[in-house]
Amino acid sequence: DSVAECRWHRSGTQDECSTLLDEAEQVADKLADPTMHKAMIEHYRSRMFRLFKQPDDALAAASRAIPLAQSCNSPRVLGLCENALGNVYRSQRRSNEALAHFDVAADCFEREGDLEMQAIVLRNQGRCYEQKGESGRAIEALEKSIELLRQLHLYVECAEAALDHATALHTLGENDEAEAEVQEARELFSSLGAVARVRDAEELLSRIARRP
Repeated sequence: DSVAECRWHRSGTQDECSTLLDEAEQVADKLADPTMHKAMIEHYRSRMFRLFKQPDDALAAASRAIPLAQSCNSPRVLGLCENALGNVYRSQRRSNEALAHFDVAADCFEREGDLEMQAIVLRNQGRCYEQKGESGRAIEALEKSIELLRQLHLYVECAEAALDHATALHTLGENDEAEAEVQEARELFSSLGAVARVRDAEELLSRIARRP
């Protein structure tokens, strides 16, 4: 399953990823207790389907992962699967359902002491609040996410969260602060050659420049 994840990040080819996940499932079936591995395989499948914009398949895979994760006695695995299902609902703008799963994920990662995943879930929660029009709550969650990511020296992830934070600031009319935050993120993305992220930043700057 980890090989499949690496493969789609490197090549973006769904057929290769799907084949590798099928092979991983065949290996898992030979284990005495394949439950944890099968949960993670479905977790990766849901992410793959979401990446390739197949929402029904993403939802089905993420939903299959949850009962498997609940039975394998691993808060981290359950947290990953709950976060994945939350992301499927978030991508469908079903914010309340997404937040319910992010809350479970947050509790799992807090029990595990996993600060990186706590930060990621906080970012996801912030994005949901912005979808719901609750920009104040979005800013609060995103600021906590950014603080944790800085502590962990995860500066790329911090810059990604900063774009969401700037979006919420822009919604509230705090355009100067939002623009400065996006400019800083864009400089980091540009230095890394992250073309897609630079484009995201420039699109947000264009929206800010139009100022409501």
